[in-house]
Amino acid sequence: MAAVTRQDSSRGALAGRLWHTGWVAAGLAAAAAGLLLYLNINLQREKEHIARNLAEASDITSLLSSPGMQFVSLEGVEPNEQAFGKVVLDEDRGAALVYMYRLPATPKDKEYQLWVMREGQPTNAGVFRVDEDGNAALKVQDLSELRGIASFQVTIETEGGQPFPTGMTYLTGPVLR
Repeated sequence: MAAVTRQDSSRGALAGRLWHTGWVAAGLAAAAAGLLLYLNINLQREKEHIARNLAEASDITSLLSSPGMQFVSLEGVEPNEQAFGKVVLDEDRGAALVYMYRLPATPKDKEYQLWVMREGQPTNAGVFRVDEDGNAALKVQDLSELRGIASFQVTIETEGGQPFPTGMTYLTGPVLR
């Protein structure tokens, strides 16, 4: 049997340390890759958020520069008097931006629905959910015949919306001429 020399023993210890160091380096590299992936995902979300804000600002600027622009105030209806909103109408383009604030969160199977009221008849203008603060924005593109609009209303409806209002009214506001 061969005798183990001191040199063989130190080579084995060195190999063990290198093997251990390799695993530590691999772990650190994996952690760094995970961190970079996390940061990339967050940056992508932030980029999308900025793009949405920029598009919204562009829409607002476009509406505000229109000579046919008009504001409509939406007021909360009991028991939700804290809710309010604003409609920015562009009669020239037949479009509107609707901003709603302080609405209660909806149950999972419900959404808010915006109605355009003409001669007492409701027309669906879109469904939406609010963010964690109870706020929402809705862009309405096809509001032909704006002159016939008497008011706007927001109701809570079954998810996907209804052909006619069936739920409680949360916001309402007349179009003043």
